[in-house]
Amino acid sequence: MIRLVCEDDQRHGDLVLLNDDQQHYLGRVMRRNKGDSVEIKVAQEVFEGQLTESGTVRLLRPLPAVLPLAADIALYQSLLKQDHFSEVVERATEAGVAEFFPIVTERSQVRSISPNKMQRWTTIAKEATEQCLGAKVPKIHALQTVQAIALPADAVGIMLDPYSPLISEALLVQTVQQTHRIALVVGPEGGLAPSDKEALTSAGFISASLGNHVFRAENAGAFATVTILALLNARGGIRG
Repeated sequence: MIRLVCEDDQRHGDLVLLNDDQQHYLGRVMRRNKGDSVEIKVAQEVFEGQLTESGTVRLLRPLPAVLPLAADIALYQSLLKQDHFSEVVERATEAGVAEFFPIVTERSQVRSISPNKMQRWTTIAKEATEQCLGAKVPKIHALQTVQAIALPADAVGIMLDPYSPLISEALLVQTVQQTHRIALVVGPEGGLAPSDKEALTSAGFISASLGNHVFRAENAGAFATVTILALLNARGGIRG
């Protein structure tokens, strides 16, 4: 079923007023008509709804809450050239990333974010959440340098490096902390520089790899997220 993420002020009792983009998406793109069913996520609730002819959805019944993933993954991703960061947001959101931290590293070719680009990424995150029936739209934080990253006390910090031990080995060591938060760092097209790795190691991050393959920077975060969640699910998860 199609899911739309709506703002709190779109709901009026058991009716949700769709904005122009949502009406266009349902009517022109997905070819949905009056009487068709659609899922609506508003605030922290998900409902089954029915389209009306006036651009609204009538909420029929609440749906079961989406179970949390095995871990909340924060992706610290270096800015990429040609707006490949948009691909990062789309793919990693569908993979299960909970929040994004754009970062500037020594080898980053792009070193700033325009307001329009930030808005575009926010829209992409929302649409990707709808696509994968996600429980929450990831937040995209303000830009920071790699040296400014502070690892939360209750989080496992992993920086991707193709010449390091496998992520499975890193998690086997770190899960003794019984944390449910993981901070994942992915470098730019040229990878993390020695100065970046030194700063991250000092902040408490460990190096890990996805095996013998070296993936494109815009794909690595999503692949790592899927791998981490699959490993944790296989072990019964690490949520306390």
